[in-house]
This record gives sequence, C-alpha cells and structure tokens, in this order.
Amino acid sequence: MTDTFLLQSQIDFFFENAERALGGAQRARPNPGFAFAKGLVAKSNRNWDQALEYFNRCRQDPFFFVEATYEMTEIYLAPFSFMTKKFSTLDANTKKQRAIAAEQILREVSDQRIEPRHTILSAYCLMSLGEAKLLDQAFELCAQVISRDADNAPALLATAACFDLQKLGAKAKAQVKRIQKLPRRADEAEAFESAWLVLAEQAFDAGKVDVAQDLCQKCLRFNKSCSEAWEIMGMICERETTSIDAAECYENAWRHCKQNDPGVGFKLAFVLFKARSMVQCVDVCRAVLQKFPEYPKIKKDIMKKAQMAIKP
Repeated sequence: MTDTFLLQSQIDFFFENAERALGGAQRARPNPGFAFAKGLVAKSNRNWDQALEYFNRCRQDPFFFVEATYEMTEIYLAPFSFMTKKFSTLDANTKKQRAIAAEQILREVSDQRIEPRHTILSAYCLMSLGEAKLLDQAFELCAQVISRDADNAPALLATAACFDLQKLGAKAKAQVKRIQKLPRRADEAEAFESAWLVLAEQAFDAGKVDVAQDLCQKCLRFNKSCSEAWEIMGMICERETTSIDAAECYENAWRHCKQNDPGVGFKLAFVLFKARSMVQCVDVCRAVLQKFPEYPKIKKDIMKKAQMAIKP
C-alpha cells in the first residue's frame, strides 16, 4: 500500500489518515510495520537520518529484521545513485566509512543467505571500499545472481557500476541500456528507475534533450514522486524553454524530496531569481539555509541579490 500511495504522490494523505486511525495506540506501542512504512517514505524523501531511525526500530521485530537491515544498508551505500553526478561528488573517505558501516550491519544477516538482494548489497560494499582488487570479487558476486536470473535488473546495474569504477564507460552504459530494454518488474522498480535516470543524465549531457525528457517522463509515469526525474526535467526546461517552466519542475523536485536536497533548492532559487520572482526566491533560500546553513553561494549569490531587488 505504501508503494501505491508513494507512486501516486499521495503519501502524505496516507500517513495523515493512518496516524489518525491508530491514534494513541500507535504512540503507546509503536507498530513495526507502520515504522517500516515510514522508513520507506523517509528514504524516498532523502531524510536519511529519520529513515535509519525508523528502520532501526523495525530490526527488533523478527519479521522485519532482514528487510529493515537491507534498507539501512542501501542508505549507507546509495547503490541506486552509484553512477550519478551527485554520488561522484562524495569523497573517497566518506564512501569508505559508509561501506564499513553497511558491511557491519549486513553481517548481522546470515552470510549463508543466497537471495539476490543480499548478494548485490555485498557487491556494493566491496565496490565502496575503494580498492581495485575488490572489484573482481564484486563482479563475481554480480555474476552469481545473473547466472540464476539473466534479466535481474539490480545485478545488471551493479555490474554497470563495477565497469564505471574501472573507467570502462562504454561497457557500463551497455549494461544500463540492457536494463532499459527489459520489461519493468515491480519488485525491481528502484533499479529500473535508476537505470532510466542514469541514461537521462547522460543523454542530457550529450545534448540529446528529447531522449532525456522521454526517460524522465517514463520515470514519472511509474513514480510521480521521483524528485530526480523532476530535477532533470527542470534542467531541460532551463536550457530549452523558460525559467518559469524550469521553476515548476524544480518546485516539484523540491517538494518531493521534502526540501532535503540543497542542490535542488539552489536550482529552484536561481530560476526564480531569473524569472524575477524575488519573494519566492528568498523564501526558498531561507528554507535551504535553515537546514543547510553552510551551503555555499546561495546566500551571497542569490538571496542577498533577491533581497536588494525587493527593496523599493
């Protein structure tokens, strides 16, 4: 049910009514299933600390222990962002620290588990440690999954990430395009969405705007809450149409990430400034600085200029 509301961009409506229905009972004895659902939403909104808190609560429950552990591991590793620009901005030490944390909690789930998700997350742990010699082991783990299911999208995406780390861009792209040709599987939705977003980002950088737009619209057809797709659509509008159209897309991205991505806030503030919507621009700048007070340039380059423009 959580996925259904999330894809329809009605998740706030879902939780508002669910919390009202549960009332005091939820506060007196927290329901692990409800906490797991809230963790999924917090993860979708990039509220990583809150998501980890919810999933950690679920780990006390035997029914949710394994899935909650996998979700926490994904937050530390960000496997579905591996080939994006945002992930590439993280320094090697941060990636390594996250990998060590992920490896520690993943180890609490038996090493004998053979389901694909466990194997693929283990491969991402090896990739994130930043040692070239471990990439062969990661490839081997991915190959184990693909040998049992040749069309496993998460395994193909992980293989692409391995190639990307080896600076073999053509081979990485071939794996991602292979996913694009597969029929979408609902239980592998994140991997399909990630593949489409990677290709959309690459198409945009190559000037293939129509291709990028089609891929973003494909993401949004299945997930109206996909802030990354809205962000790329904003970049397309910024380049091809008007600041007003771009602002509308960035506003959707900003809303769906629950204002947890300062980069999106910066882009929204910038196009609002260009569109001469100075009051809205200042409001967005303040929202960014409230959560990310050290975020560079937004105060000096945008907010102060917008405030000066508002003054009579």
